[in-house]
Amino acid sequence: MVIIHIACIKDLVSSGVGVVVPQHVSNQQKIEEVGFINISNIHIGIENQFEYKSNLKISSLPHPFSKPDLVVFHEIYYLEYIRLYMHLNNMKIPYIVIPHGGLTLKAQAMKKLKKSIANILLFNRYIDSAKSIHYLSKEEKEDSMISRECFVATNGIRINERNTVNFKGNTIVFTYIGRISTYIKGLDLLIEAFRLVKSSGKKIELNIYGPECQDSDNLRKLIIEYNLQSLISINGRVSGNEKLNILRNTSFFIQTSRFEGMPMGVLEALSYGIPCCVTKGTNLCDYISNYNAGWCCDSSIVEISDMINSVIFESFDYKSMSENAIRLIKENFEWSLVANKTIEQYKKYL
Repeated sequence: MVIIHIACIKDLVSSGVGVVVPQHVSNQQKIEEVGFINISNIHIGIENQFEYKSNLKISSLPHPFSKPDLVVFHEIYYLEYIRLYMHLNNMKIPYIVIPHGGLTLKAQAMKKLKKSIANILLFNRYIDSAKSIHYLSKEEKEDSMISRECFVATNGIRINERNTVNFKGNTIVFTYIGRISTYIKGLDLLIEAFRLVKSSGKKIELNIYGPECQDSDNLRKLIIEYNLQSLISINGRVSGNEKLNILRNTSFFIQTSRFEGMPMGVLEALSYGIPCCVTKGTNLCDYISNYNAGWCCDSSIVEISDMINSVIFESFDYKSMSENAIRLIKENFEWSLVANKTIEQYKKYL
């Protein structure tokens, strides 16, 4: 089976697509012949990446990629995809679209007029011509704006077992690592919720890490307005050993998204055995609840503050919860498992 993945990756660190697509491709390459085209032309460090040109024809790629069995598009709103999908239709090559959360009703509500016009003029036909839509969670599927042939297969993560459990009880460190997108990631809700956290006599920290952007300044203003500087810090992008050290010194990972595809930050934290505090918008509540690997709530200020207060005041077995987090990843999200399941789904559309 010959597969080509097509994406637009500009950032390999803080972009969810930039993190997961190289893993999708490299792990599927262990099973089948898999190539990759990045329309931004940034090389992502995997084999069989082909240069993108505005007049690119799939038929001009080296054998066996000149006539793939299937093409997989990541995300939706790139004009380059329009010419490519039409080219594939002419060649009678089937393709699948992974929207990465882009087809949910909440995502479509953002820049609604612009997206509505773009959909009518261009992108509805691109979606309609796909053999199937590949959703990353059942929640993403259920919240989709369209009803058509689809399947669910998750992202994956490497197993990164912690050497020690780092929860001491007196200092509670909440950590968020990811894109600082205030509305989508619900960071405004998180800061508002911390206003309502009850005094416990314990030292509490919320450390937010992500690439600097306009939202960073807006969140800092909110922290100052509520006089939360002693509790909450906003820091820049982290990666590599720096991120590893942060995770190893984290009590709980927290992500309060309004909506997501599949949040890699939460999966990575779970892989280190870090219990997670998440909202239903992360699409991971069922897993975390079923494995007793953390806490879940609705995406509201009161619900989030209640969740945080539960973490601070209720008794629980942290070591057991940490072990459950690693087991959750091993049994559902380990990359070799995900790659095999996804390939089996792809074969149904040939």
